[in-house]
Amino acid sequence: FTSALSSSYNSACRAAEQVRAEHPDFELYVVDNALPCSCGELLAMEAVRQRAAGLNARQLADWADEAKTYVHGYFTLDGLDALAAGGRIPPAAASLSSKLDIKPELSFDLAGSLSLIGVNRGRKKALKSLVKSFRENYELDPTLPLTIVSSDAEKDADWLEAAVRKEPGCEDLTILRGSVGPTIGAHVGPGMVALVFWGKNRAEKISLTDRIANRVRGE
Repeated sequence: FTSALSSSYNSACRAAEQVRAEHPDFELYVVDNALPCSCGELLAMEAVRQRAAGLNARQLADWADEAKTYVHGYFTLDGLDALAAGGRIPPAAASLSSKLDIKPELSFDLAGSLSLIGVNRGRKKALKSLVKSFRENYELDPTLPLTIVSSDAEKDADWLEAAVRKEPGCEDLTILRGSVGPTIGAHVGPGMVALVFWGKNRAEKISLTDRIANRVRGE
């Protein structure tokens, strides 16, 4: 799980250090995928294919570090009550959004932190906003699947799949369907719908000053 949302990456790094200390010749790499939930699943699935195509362990770790910025994920929530219950937003904000029928569209940044990219009045507009994000960022490659994930929102997931297939060249794309698990479900609540796909390099969309900062950090 992305280091921006969980300590699991740091725990994996510590475990790897212990393994290397006891077995100096053991080849082991830990990659921070910076991709929440099903976004990381898409990266892992393609990593398996790349391994079968001949990449060795070092090459595969380098591949994953670069490939992760080409994975996009956009999702909307039916309400903000679950986020408020988990202490992630103030209860007053959740109450106000409910009264105004505000549906957020969220994604994640290059570090894997969740980010708000837009708000919509009403569910249908929120779902259409997901399709718009797909249209703006997808690069057609019929060999790569995309994923639609939901939490107790199968009808909306069906609508989203049908809308994606109406996009030029997307009629026969492999679309995987899934449901969130209890951990993520506890945070997003019922009614979450997400669209995950391979697309344009997200690293190229950051600002000039952020690019300079990344070079200073050696990234």
